[in-house]
Order: sequence, then C-alpha cells, then structure tokens
Amino acid sequence: MERKLGTARRAGFVPLARRGGFTVVELVVVLAIIGVLVAIIVPVAMGARRSVARMREVAALRRVIQQGPPCKAKYSWVTDSEVVP
Repeated sequence: MERKLGTARRAGFVPLARRGGFTVVELVVVLAIIGVLVAIIVPVAMGARRSVARMREVAALRRVIQQGPPCKAKYSWVTDSEVVP
C-alpha cells in the first residue's frame, strides 16, 4: 500500500471503513440512553393502566346502580335500603 505525500497520519487514527465494530464507550452510551427512556416510559405506562382500571370500576358501579330499581320491581324481597338511588 502506497502512502500519498502530504497526508499526516495521527497515532491511533483508523478510517471508518476499516473499523471493526462499536467501541465500549459507544455501547455504554447507547445503553444509558435506553435506560433513561425506559425509566421515563414505565411509570407513564403504569399510570395509564391504573386509570383504565379505575374507568372499568366506575363503569361497573354505574351498571350496578342502574340495575338496582329493575331488580326491586322484579324481586319483592329487595328492600329500599338495598337499592342505591
């Protein structure tokens, strides 16, 4: 391989075409970025799951409340104190 005159070569410099892979520092930086993103996303996702569960509970309670008066009419043994207005 012939070197061109006038090109200075720095110690430790390797052209991008000849690099074999990623350095340890690059891998650690990528892993740190992924860790930060996961730390941000996980609490948000858990909060969304909690709010969905809360909405399901409220919907179930509404259905129970709406079915109260028809149950009283159908079953005479249901008292007024058991029916939610």
